Amino acid sequence: MANTAEQIGRVAVAEDRFMANWGVKVYDYSHRGVHVDLQDMLVSIAQRRALAIEDEVIPLQKIISKRNERLQKYGTVLSKLTELQTQYAGEDTSGKSVSLSGVINSSFTADDFNAIMKTVGYDGVVTGSTLSMSKAAVEGAVARIKSNIDEMNNAAQKDMTRLQAVVDRRDESFSTATTLMTSVSDTRSSTIKNL
Repeated sequence: MANTAEQIGRVAVAEDRFMANWGVKVYDYSHRGVHVDLQDMLVSIAQRRALAIEDEVIPLQKIISKRNERLQKYGTVLSKLTELQTQYAGEDTSGKSVSLSGVINSSFTADDFNAIMKTVGYDGVVTGSTLSMSKAAVEGAVARIKSNIDEMNNAAQKDMTRLQAVVDRRDESFSTATTLMTSVSDTRSSTIKNL
């Protein structure tokens, strides 16, 4: 008990010195209606900043994940279009078709395939498990889908750069909060020991 009373006395002396030297009481600051000292308030601010930045990371990760799913679907369609394109040798323009049986499943439906084909200007509808297109239509669709994939890849690179910057800021904020907490603890221990 004597140690606790002695430490309280030392803290009171330290508070008086802060007031005399700098005109600041240790508990001059208020956070959410509770009087806190400046060091505790700085730690709280650093922690809140880190958590706020963390809230930016999660939506970015979702955007990147959704784009990666779209890229995968576009890649699947491109592989089938390329397979169909290779069937047209030289000047051969007779109608060709390619099977979609290995592509269409529960996670990639015929509706998904048709939606992607519409984005590349294909007006037809893929029904069943076969895609039939003319040579010119296939070449145009391949060019457009490659262009769409390039655009998505560029956007993905920008988002990854942005995500890395946010993660770096988050890590810096957590590091700042940790450093502040260590500094506060060390300062208080040193102040009490020196009184």
